[in-house]
Amino acid sequence: MTVLQKPPAFTEEQLDTVAGLILIGGSSLSFVIMIAGFILLVGKPLPSRALAQPVPEVLAGSARLEPLALINLGILVLMATPVLRVIIAIVGFALERRWRFVGVSGLVFAMLMISFAVASR
Repeated sequence: MTVLQKPPAFTEEQLDTVAGLILIGGSSLSFVIMIAGFILLVGKPLPSRALAQPVPEVLAGSARLEPLALINLGILVLMATPVLRVIIAIVGFALERRWRFVGVSGLVFAMLMISFAVASR
């Protein structure tokens, strides 16, 4: 490192630690939410409607502690976890001024968003 360069805002190890905590935390939170939904579902008949719900319905139903909505919320949290990890990677690489990795991570993020958009139709 030359005298004119600033030290990186975060070290690569710190970014890896944050990314790992996000992945562990997101999957753990998803598991807890889904288990809560399954516990509330015990002894009740399965819903006759479709099991997949639109996001606004999932959020509203989760606030009312509806079992199916909680299970779907857990799935949404699980899906959002790697997306958040990619966002952290983009920010981390940008802070380190590693533009090639920002571009690659941005491309991964764009592909994730396109796949979610296509799947939601």
